[in-house]
Amino acid sequence: MLFFLQLLYQKRLGRVNINFTHNNKNYELLIIDDCFLTNEAKAIEICTAIKELNLSWSLAARADQINVDILNHLKQAGCIEIKLGVESGSEKLLKAMNKKFDITAIDRAIELINSASIQVKVFIITGLPSETWETNTETKEFLAKMGKEKIRGVSLLRFVPLPGSYIYDNPEKFGIKNNLREEECFKRMHLYDSSITNQHERTTDWWIDSNTATLYDQIYEDIKNHIAAIWKND
Repeated sequence: MLFFLQLLYQKRLGRVNINFTHNNKNYELLIIDDCFLTNEAKAIEICTAIKELNLSWSLAARADQINVDILNHLKQAGCIEIKLGVESGSEKLLKAMNKKFDITAIDRAIELINSASIQVKVFIITGLPSETWETNTETKEFLAKMGKEKIRGVSLLRFVPLPGSYIYDNPEKFGIKNNLREEECFKRMHLYDSSITNQHERTTDWWIDSNTATLYDQIYEDIKNHIAAIWKND
């Protein structure tokens, strides 16, 4: 059974309160917060509290937050999987997203996590502005190089210009339509898989140039099939 546990950071007191009891049974805990490791000292404090609960749990993290010390604390606290926001295997796209880390950092993070006997899952975003067949191939090559031996699974997401993001606030710079909130495709948007069979079902049709939307749909299907071929039994 999966429980979503709210961790209350009492910054004024410098304390973390965790209350978790349910028939004295062990449950899986998922921390959905990609900033969890940003404050490493606070993360270690939480790990100490979680350790007492004897849980198996997982969390999301950035590649540049991974080091041997934090992995030791995570492992001792029962962490069984780290979900990395890799987003792309293309240096060009990583720079365009201002991720502040490169492929080398991603490789290192995955190696360290595996060495700590913690499983790795990665998130990939397709259809980012300036995505091309070349950048798509780079991501496919990265995933193939890692394979099932180093990555337990891949979550493929579509690019969505989320409200509040730089791209959403500056659509003309990226070839995106203005007034996205009025677009039907935006109201029906899906980050995950959606069968694209015709114009009305397309969920990423917020591009000014319809050819861009068609290209990104084709790239999505291509990398989706690539991932399915490698992780077909997962």
